[in-house]
Amino acid sequence: MLRLLLIQIVLLSAAQAFAAEPLKIVTYNIRCLNRSDGEDYWPKRVDAVTDFLSNYDLIGLQEVTKPQFEQLKTRLRGFESYGIGRSDGKSGGEHAAIFYRRDRLEMLSKGTFWLSETPDQVGVKGWDADLPRTCTWMVLKQRDGGAQVWVANTHFDHRGVQARTESAKLIRRMANQRGEGLPAIVMGDFNCLPGSDPYQALTTAEIPDSSPLTDARQASEQKPSGPRSTWNGFSKIIPERIIDYLFVAGPLTVRTVEVLDPRTESGRFASDHLPVTASIELK
Repeated sequence: MLRLLLIQIVLLSAAQAFAAEPLKIVTYNIRCLNRSDGEDYWPKRVDAVTDFLSNYDLIGLQEVTKPQFEQLKTRLRGFESYGIGRSDGKSGGEHAAIFYRRDRLEMLSKGTFWLSETPDQVGVKGWDADLPRTCTWMVLKQRDGGAQVWVANTHFDHRGVQARTESAKLIRRMANQRGEGLPAIVMGDFNCLPGSDPYQALTTAEIPDSSPLTDARQASEQKPSGPRSTWNGFSKIIPERIIDYLFVAGPLTVRTVEVLDPRTESGRFASDHLPVTASIELK
């Protein structure tokens, strides 16, 4: 009887240890398919981007065009994905795509809403935005342990000052309403600096019926590492230019946060942005 009890304790401890394995997460603006990029044209970067992304469990990408999406789906073996075009709700325009490793995560539900006054209306530009913008979301279940999480990936407008702040408020409300009390991870290119109005709207502002999100950099158990910037413009890393983020909420633990600098074989930047990575344990 004692031996059986000891075996059960050992098995339970092993299961708990396995369930506690953190997820490796990355958000990365990979730069759209643009022939005018010359030496930084997508075909010259795709190998570096794919090799880098293959190391993660959960991936949020911005500026993904249909050809890029199809390439990545073929190359990232072992991953499932979802994303639709912002222009027509199908394949037109940027996809704010999410990839997840199928042996670690299971998708329970998914969807897309537009960053506008009418989130369910396809292809709408919100407020003073220059372009239609979307947010892709999923509810994922971790296979080792069964924890669930609401995940969102987005790309805020580059010109609309009001649009960025209102988009932040909308996503925060959605994280509370559609996440239904689950832990939340919101990632993307937010085109705003720490302390700006959109950043404050996500993290501190009083917004009815919504709880604030936390910048993963602030929540990390270990001091964030890497450049204090996520923008290089295919030229050089611009100091203090953080515009890409991972935000979190609810019962999870951020172990580490790091900004990385993947390069092509020729030594060029793999994108005009730098990826933000995190190790996150779901409760």
